[in-house]
Amino acid sequence: MPHDAKQATRDKADTWFRRRDFLGRKHLLKVGRSHLICVLDGGYSQRVTRLAFHDVEALLLRPTPRFFWTNLAVAVPAVLALLPAIWLHPSAWIVFSGLTAGPCLIVLIANLYLGPTCRCYLQTRVQTKPLKMIARTRHARRILPLIRDAVLQAQADLPTVAECRARRKEQGQMAKIPSPPIPPPLPLATT
Repeated sequence: MPHDAKQATRDKADTWFRRRDFLGRKHLLKVGRSHLICVLDGGYSQRVTRLAFHDVEALLLRPTPRFFWTNLAVAVPAVLALLPAIWLHPSAWIVFSGLTAGPCLIVLIANLYLGPTCRCYLQTRVQTKPLKMIARTRHARRILPLIRDAVLQAQADLPTVAECRARRKEQGQMAKIPSPPIPPPLPLATT
């Protein structure tokens, strides 16, 4: 089987999501049949985390105020740079304002296009793993249903809470285990 055919077969079963952060690091997220793989590739180092779907207890999505503060941080300098050009009208102020406000407006438009920010966490019994790949609400709406469906499919054969309580109640009524006797108190040391 040629290498391309193997890759195509593997890609049908697994879904990969890729993103680069502000520092240029690659965040990869693979949603497989029975597990989730998170990869942070920082150039010379790579951190890989594998999480089994049957261990997942919760998917948490929390909005963050970073979207608002970024917009505010670039809109205020852009407005302040454009005010002298509007009021004074000399061509030197227009050039200065354009050079100062231009990058701020580009960042503002890009941030508005990308949408609100969020943090996503995957909680197991042992840890709460942040999914840094999911940083925008738009991406979360696309990725989290896939993860949720995979978790539900992996946990379909697990007993429900009601079944566990009923089983525990039956076991408790069937065999009463006597509690061990309380040991006598330790003698106090005297010097």
